[in-house]
Amino acid sequence: MLVQVPVNTWQAYNGWGGKSLYPFSSNDGRQAIRVSFDRPYQWDLPGGQGPLTWELPLVRFIERNGYDVAYQSDVATARDPASLWLHRLIVVAGHDEYWTKSMRDAFDAARTFGVNLAFMGANDAYWQVRLQDRGRTVFSYKSLYDPNPNPYLKTAMFRELTPPRLECDLIGIQHQGAGLYWKAGDYTVMQTASGNPWIRNAGMYPGEVIRGVVSVESDTIPGNQVAASSCGNALTVFFHRDNGGDKDGDADTITYTASSGARVFASGSCQYSWGLDDFAADPGEGHGFADVHLQRFTRGVFDDLAARPASHLAR
Repeated sequence: MLVQVPVNTWQAYNGWGGKSLYPFSSNDGRQAIRVSFDRPYQWDLPGGQGPLTWELPLVRFIERNGYDVAYQSDVATARDPASLWLHRLIVVAGHDEYWTKSMRDAFDAARTFGVNLAFMGANDAYWQVRLQDRGRTVFSYKSLYDPNPNPYLKTAMFRELTPPRLECDLIGIQHQGAGLYWKAGDYTVMQTASGNPWIRNAGMYPGEVIRGVVSVESDTIPGNQVAASSCGNALTVFFHRDNGGDKDGDADTITYTASSGARVFASGSCQYSWGLDDFAADPGEGHGFADVHLQRFTRGVFDDLAARPASHLAR
């Protein structure tokens, strides 16, 4: 198992020195188009992102259960895309929002090679960025106004490129929200997944509620798609949060099998890891949502996906 941690995203939100890739954490309300890794992190700024909120509870769960695991940053994946092919299972931790083209290419190729994928957060592979200065600077216009003449290489949303690279083509679901005005909430176990061995072996039952594990930024089946074919992928939906529509905060936990035989799992929520471990960096924000059934379910997912050799490794 290889766990990828989203340092690009931590840096995109980092407002140390007065600039980030966001207006709300830039001192004059004007976002930068370049941010450097060569500065401290200031986690306490509005919208700050860091490893303690979503990633560390997942890592604690993985380590506690004794998995054979390695870790690398998304910068390392961008630098050496073929590194993904050496593992049976790639786990994407937390809020991995900012990807390079080489990262997206690497994950598409890994799936083609039969490598299993598990997206444990949400809003992944959303913005295309470029790394400069030998990987020490994240560059992004976050707009099609990027002057790069190649419409496939602009630093905009992957779904805005020409041709588009929808997140759900890879993940099966994708972030659909715009205003993010809804609250965090709960998942409910779906009747349609009741016969699945991961659900059955976890002791879960249809209608069971998993409290507090759906984050404000969540992923779901796009409104013009259905579970039977979400961006061409036939999904099994395990858990669902119904908030009135895909752009109103719906969320899903899913799996599908690619034509290569690779299995893809997606939690649909950054807060999913709160159901795996009760760690909280700030004692004042202790969430207390660890759920025995969700822990059993996730162990079943990891046990299965980490045990299946990728097709190119099986030969």
